[in-house]
Amino acid sequence: MRVFVLLAVFFITSCETNNIAKQVRPENLLSSNVEDVSFTISGSESVDSMFEWIIDDKPNSALLSCASGDSLCIGAERVLSDLSVPYRMDVVPGEESSVSLVYNRLLTRDCSNGLGCAMSTNMIGAITNQSDFTNPALSDYHDAQKAVENYNNYYSR
Repeated sequence: MRVFVLLAVFFITSCETNNIAKQVRPENLLSSNVEDVSFTISGSESVDSMFEWIIDDKPNSALLSCASGDSLCIGAERVLSDLSVPYRMDVVPGEESSVSLVYNRLLTRDCSNGLGCAMSTNMIGAITNQSDFTNPALSDYHDAQKAVENYNNYYSR
């Protein structure tokens, strides 16, 4: 009987959760970050370097500030358009033309206590649409429409 009581006490105490593990929440493991990379458009090589930069790492959006009548800025606009980068163009008289590439990134936070690091890394890998975290939409008609599409796709197999 003593052995049974000791085993019961052991199992009950071992099922108690760790206080650090209680504090780990998935939403606390991710961080949204906005980066801005700026280029001065001063020659054809600057448009080429902007093109190479965008090919390597496509931004979420861009802000194009063009001096009036600058043909290089028109070339930069073509690059953004051809690579499907959403952009806004402002004409600034008398200033040098420039482009700012804006990146919205999801990052895993520092896992100093060792808990949740694998979970946060796996969450980042499983995300298909980062804008759900960086610019979330409210639940509306589009969410319901997507749910019906998923349902129909599942049963059409």
